[in-house]
Amino acid sequence: MSPSKEMKKAPTLWVPCAIKVCDSLTTSLLGHFPRRLGPPERAISVPAIKPIYGLYKWLIFVLSGARMSQTGLSARPLEVADLPQIQSIESSVYEDPWSAHLLSQSLTAPMTHTLGFFQGDLCVAYSIYQVIFTEAHLLNIAVRKDSQRRGYGGELLDLVMLDSSRKGAISMFLEVRPSNRTAIELYKHRGFKTLMTREKYYSNGEAAFVMVKEVSEVE
Repeated sequence: MSPSKEMKKAPTLWVPCAIKVCDSLTTSLLGHFPRRLGPPERAISVPAIKPIYGLYKWLIFVLSGARMSQTGLSARPLEVADLPQIQSIESSVYEDPWSAHLLSQSLTAPMTHTLGFFQGDLCVAYSIYQVIFTEAHLLNIAVRKDSQRRGYGGELLDLVMLDSSRKGAISMFLEVRPSNRTAIELYKHRGFKTLMTREKYYSNGEAAFVMVKEVSEVE
């Protein structure tokens, strides 16, 4: 049975409300608010707040019911100790990988969430995504090379959509290279539709397909 089908149903009202209140408070303390959907762009400069915010996101994830069952893989938010593994996977699967600095920022940026699949201490797959009020944005998703073609990417995406819905998202957006046929087929299989094309979106001049899916009814 797939991991995404084993989730317990979360409370429908208090989780999104709690997330928005805590994000607002944290944003005020950090003096940082994302002005657009996309990768976090600035480092957070209040070290004392980082572990508190990280703990808050972990508690919200657990209390919302988005956790794995008996599958052999466990799901949890990423931690600082996971960064070397994440950077290694990122560099091996992408021609234009995120920097270690940007990956590190993602762990503490307001309204930004992470989720990884683990086999013991080994990270098998991970995702980084934002939920800003009713819009979610899939920023990054990757599966380690020796674990690909096993359905982990699709199961992780299912769980990310479920978690985003429980955090109050109605729609999820993402960008993908037109040349990445495998990813496009995965997204289409999960119900994403192409909304538009952004020309010269990537550093090598390649365009990006912007895709969207309604996630408010994801179960």
